[in-house]
Amino acid sequence: MPGITLVTAGCALWLTPFSIRETIRILNRLTAAQVTAEIQPRVFEEQFPNTILYVGDVVSGPVVRWRNIFLADVSPPEQRAGGPGERGEGPVVTVASEAVAVADPANNRIHLAMVNGSTHAVGKTAEEYYNTSFPRGVQTIQAVKPAEVRARAFSEMDMGPLYRAAYGRGDPAWNPIDPRIEFHQRLVLPPACLILALVGIPLGASSRKGGKSAAFVTTVVLAFLY
Repeated sequence: MPGITLVTAGCALWLTPFSIRETIRILNRLTAAQVTAEIQPRVFEEQFPNTILYVGDVVSGPVVRWRNIFLADVSPPEQRAGGPGERGEGPVVTVASEAVAVADPANNRIHLAMVNGSTHAVGKTAEEYYNTSFPRGVQTIQAVKPAEVRARAFSEMDMGPLYRAAYGRGDPAWNPIDPRIEFHQRLVLPPACLILALVGIPLGASSRKGGKSAAFVTTVVLAFLY
């Protein structure tokens, strides 16, 4: 029984908040890394800031490949970087036969390694037209940061910070109810194992007819009352 109590204490006081933190971290990392998986073929995507993207075909795999790419930069001319051909009022259009899409979750971007591409732009007048071809090139698309997954309040905190949140803050505007509930929920689990075992073993060892059934019912009632 003491061994079970110690194991339960370790799980409730340390392992559970640690596992919650790791789960949330992995979920957020996977969500950010799946930005390339959200691109549908033959659909004009407008989810990227100041960018319109069209992909004719998506080849999934360890390395995501796009085919027949159309990329339009519709950001204001003064915000664009590049040569004079990118200072016109119209969008800057880039097309490519193929591209390797690499997600950059840390910077919330998609890097495109394009093959057989060209960039088209109109200057400030209709007579100014710029066309640049390239066998290989790299462009970056800035993605919208996905919604961050968050754990239930105070459930991912270690016992030290949780205790300070529950009892160590002197701010009268601070509401300590939620951290105190979480704090005491963790503390009651280890002694509950010991108490229920001490109650259940004598009842279960009873030779009286129906003693084991009574022990089970009593244990359930005590668990709810506890």
